[in-house]
Amino acid sequence: MQKKTRHLGKRTFTNWVNAQLAKRRPPCSIVDLFYDFRDGSKLLDLLEVMSGQRMVSQLRASTLSD
Repeated sequence: MQKKTRHLGKRTFTNWVNAQLAKRRPPCSIVDLFYDFRDGSKLLDLLEVMSGQRMVSQLRASTLSD
C-alpha cells in the first residue's frame, strides 16, 4: 500500500510540474521526476516559471555543464 501511495504522489507532483512547465515559452515537460531533474535544467525552468524571472545565465550555464 505504501509503495502505491508513493507512486501516486510522484505521479501527482509530476503532473503539477508539467502544468507549470507548460506556461514556459517554449513549453517543456518532464516524464520522470527524478531523472529529468537530475541535471538541474528542468528545475531551473520550473523556478523561472514560478518566480516570473529569468535565472542568471551563468547559473544556468554552470548547471548544464556539470
